[in-house]
Amino acid sequence: MAYFGLSHPYFAQYVADGIYKNGFKCGELVSTSVSPSYQEASLSGDNIQVEYVSEFSNAAVNVGVTRLPLIAKKVIFNHEINEEEQSDTLNANDAPNYVGYGFISSEMENGVRKYGACVLMKVLFTEGETSYTTKGDSISFSTPTMTGKAIALTDGTWMKRKMCSTLDEAEKYITGILNIRQACEKPAFSIDSGTYSSAQTVAIASVTTGADIYYTTNGITPNAETGTKYSDSVEITSSTLLKAIAVKTGYDSSPVASAEYIITT
Repeated sequence: MAYFGLSHPYFAQYVADGIYKNGFKCGELVSTSVSPSYQEASLSGDNIQVEYVSEFSNAAVNVGVTRLPLIAKKVIFNHEINEEEQSDTLNANDAPNYVGYGFISSEMENGVRKYGACVLMKVLFTEGETSYTTKGDSISFSTPTMTGKAIALTDGTWMKRKMCSTLDEAEKYITGILNIRQACEKPAFSIDSGTYSSAQTVAIASVTTGADIYYTTNGITPNAETGTKYSDSVEITSSTLLKAIAVKTGYDSSPVASAEYIITT
């Protein structure tokens, strides 16, 4: 088997064996490695080895990704996050969560491209080094890294793998194990936040086909109960904080979109 690519890093918070929540795709995968360790013992008798036992202990896991979104900092490292401010707070008492970790490898088997879907069932990560460099004569990239230990579930399972014919099949295998549903895309406003000298007519759209959009103009986070269902453009006649969310049956709700309009009339 020849390996020539990695993609689609998925994480979900471990709740109990076979149960995960708050799953998400974590940017793009740069690198990953899985190095299992085993406990070994042997028994000798009559001057020969008569028994040998090797049992899985844990696996060292290293992950490099293009970025760590806010949800990763909450789900993986248990940081306090503020989605509206796009900020996170690190505390000395933060305790990382166990997570399930999945990724896809591109492979060649007898000249045919295959996709290896791999899921580590229970991993505890710690944040690796984050380096920052100033721009120089050449361009270089610094990407986030994480290190962790994978352990087995109560039935001994620590990894699941499947060879798939398509990327979509591999992705569905991983998201099925980690209980990850596709999320609606964040709504977009036709007019950007800003200061305007007259009333504005704002259209709201989501690229998720069949999604309903709910919005508020009073600063409250919208949902199907607190928001107004969008059907036509929203008239902004005075200074307003507009928020919108997209929802669809069978999908997770989108992130909240917001825009502040200052009307000076």
